[in-house]
Amino acid sequence: MLLTIATAGAACHRGPSAAACTTPATVRDLSGLDGCGKVLELAGGVRLLPNGPVWQGFASTAGQRVTISYTPLAGVMTTCMAGQSVTVTCIEAAR
Repeated sequence: MLLTIATAGAACHRGPSAAACTTPATVRDLSGLDGCGKVLELAGGVRLLPNGPVWQGFASTAGQRVTISYTPLAGVMTTCMAGQSVTVTCIEAAR
């Protein structure tokens, strides 16, 4: 049972046609900013506003390192102005 619980958090979450998770990112909690929640921060400080069922099905924590794949969402407006909206197509905890 303990093994099942330990591996559940490390599972890869992918959409039906997702590419491999290849982009490293860190989960950041920006809920202190108006309209924001958790974001994904890439190398160099670029921030992504994650969306989609793959992201919603992943139990993320602030400061967690992950690898992702994503598709930009063009023309999507949000109240959080901290980054670009994307659909996460693959996410897994970094090892």
